[in-house]
Amino acid sequence: MEKHVTSLELSKRLKELGAPQKSEFYWCPIPKIGENGKSYFDSWDIQHKDHMRYFGKKIRVSAFLTSELGEIMKSKGMGVVAYSSIQGKWWCSGGKWDAGKQAYDGLQQSDTMQDALGLMLEYLIQNKMIGGI
Repeated sequence: MEKHVTSLELSKRLKELGAPQKSEFYWCPIPKIGENGKSYFDSWDIQHKDHMRYFGKKIRVSAFLTSELGEIMKSKGMGVVAYSSIQGKWWCSGGKWDAGKQAYDGLQQSDTMQDALGLMLEYLIQNKMIGGI
């Protein structure tokens, strides 16, 4: 499943920036019991939204699918996605062409399409290019 959703670290950053926490899947911390009998979290796993009653909203993090990120970008009129077979990377831009640089504004790249889209969403939020998500 990890190959189909945004990475844990990117998902955490998107949550901190205020990205919507509504997704088909979520990253959830897996509780462990220590030798002293106290519980702690030492790893994360992906869970379907139907299992969320076991995890509080404060600790779970949306693990966005490509389609979910695409819908967010589409609703804002943003996003150009392409794959470079030469570099083996996915590219995403905010859709604004910078004539001076002859490049798209905020071009982001990643090994996976969902992380390229997630990085673009992160860039757009950080640079206040979109709001109200």
